[in-house]
Amino acid sequence: ILTTPPAKYEAEGNAGVLNIILKKAKNDFLGGSIAPRFALRNDKVLYSLNTNLNYKKGKVTASLQLGGGSAGYDGGLGTYRAYPKQGTFHSSETAYSGQGPYFNLRAGLDYAFTPELSMGASISYSPQKDNSRRENDSRDYRILSSKAYELLRLFPGVADETDKSRYTTANVHLEKSFKSAPKRRLSWDADYVGYRSQEGRNFTSRGLMPNGTPIPGSDFYFDALTDQHTDSYITSLDYTEPLGKGTLGFGAKGTWTRTTNRSDYDAKSSMGERHDKITFDEHVYALYADFKHPLSDKWDLRTGLRMEYTHTAGENNGRRLENLRSYLNLFPTLFLGYNPNDRHAFSLSSTIRLNRPHFSQLSPFANYENQYTIMRGKEDLRAAKRARLALGYTFLGALNFELNGGYLWDGIAQVVRLDPATNQSSYRHENAEKTWIIGLENSYFFNKVSFFQTYISQRLWYNETKLDTNVSSPYGGSGLNYSFSMNNTFFFNRSKTLQGTCSIYYASPRYDDGGMRYSHKFTANAGLSYTLLDGKLRIAADAYSLIWTELYININTPDYQLRVKNESNSPYCTLGLTY
Repeated sequence: ILTTPPAKYEAEGNAGVLNIILKKAKNDFLGGSIAPRFALRNDKVLYSLNTNLNYKKGKVTASLQLGGGSAGYDGGLGTYRAYPKQGTFHSSETAYSGQGPYFNLRAGLDYAFTPELSMGASISYSPQKDNSRRENDSRDYRILSSKAYELLRLFPGVADETDKSRYTTANVHLEKSFKSAPKRRLSWDADYVGYRSQEGRNFTSRGLMPNGTPIPGSDFYFDALTDQHTDSYITSLDYTEPLGKGTLGFGAKGTWTRTTNRSDYDAKSSMGERHDKITFDEHVYALYADFKHPLSDKWDLRTGLRMEYTHTAGENNGRRLENLRSYLNLFPTLFLGYNPNDRHAFSLSSTIRLNRPHFSQLSPFANYENQYTIMRGKEDLRAAKRARLALGYTFLGALNFELNGGYLWDGIAQVVRLDPATNQSSYRHENAEKTWIIGLENSYFFNKVSFFQTYISQRLWYNETKLDTNVSSPYGGSGLNYSFSMNNTFFFNRSKTLQGTCSIYYASPRYDDGGMRYSHKFTANAGLSYTLLDGKLRIAADAYSLIWTELYININTPDYQLRVKNESNSPYCTLGLTY
């Protein structure tokens, strides 16, 4: 796990890069796998079937992956708003569920012209369809002097929505190594990524008095068809040159992306007939250099610099978007390692990362949860930036400690604005978040006995989150937080073919994304697997969210209190087979 990725990798992301090294395929080989899987989630029976075929003979390497099945989800979302000055309380409870088929195809072919020169291509296609239903119950109350709630009106609503989408990718790549210098390498990639989505969104509700009498003029109707097209063209060139005991790498990359989104609102909708179209272009050009070299037998240095220029442009209903910005950024990386002996290892690392806004955060078109809640994007969002500095220590390769600090600025947060007089709420993405954080992380891997191994990870951190925006009632906060996770594996026989797993995760209450206060969280999962036929057949059963807590999100200001209950972690179980 490269927690400080070299400058070769894109500046987006803030966790790290997984360096997965595959075993070389045997020559004159034809083989693969098939894996059916079944899942039970509440009243839904879900299934999938995935196959993988690999071939290698002489200079040709080929692969084919086919899969498909049925995906599903369900849960609940409750939003509760209290306005002390107005003496009113509002509740909105939504139950949702969705299910639909999906399919994926991926094929790849590589040809080795010589041991040092190979060229290949791959394609993939992944369509998916989702049918979902939302049932909403919104209610308005008056808070009496006795603190009891008096029902004023209710608004039952329903939405039946469909979403059809598909991903298409294509890649051509060239790899050149040099027999005279094994560490010298030249690679070129060209990619296309296409995404299509057609989403039918709607919501219908009626206004009723507590006795069921309709309220004139209170009915709400929303019906829209959204069609989104995204096309990205990407090319990159990378070169690595041995330099003494180290290596010097440099390269360039260009990405050209266009997203077009069209939303057509039915004439019967409460806001009237509308036709909105937005086009957004993003071009990213990058140059980088990486240097890796041992300073001595005990000291190791990795450093790099990445420069990215981002150009953005677009139109909204034929109007040029004047507020979009083009920007140039530099992203330095540093990793310094010190290994005095085989027992101890120290490291110092620093990096700057960014998070570009995705299209749903940029689109200004309205999306309605109900008649009280509108969600929008913002056209001129900037990329969020995060700086991080970390000091690490490892003992015997198994016990790890890390002291780190970081700062997030121009963070993209969904800012909440509530009107106490009308209960109208607006959720809009803005560059509003600033967060300071300092933390201590610890992990330990134990495998000293033949029948058991475990990986334990915990984190203690302090953060201060503020929203720098023109919200009349600002929110955010600071506090000390803690999280803990444990992943256990039990071996029930000497050959370790019968295994059991158990994992738990806990997080304390904390201020998190967008300055909101999150409640504590706890989940526990378990599984059992058996491998036979010399490892060729594996049967596995897993149970997820055996124990779980509901997640609550809170905002408290002098003008209102907002509480959101998210019920998305319902228990489910799976049974799978791989041959």
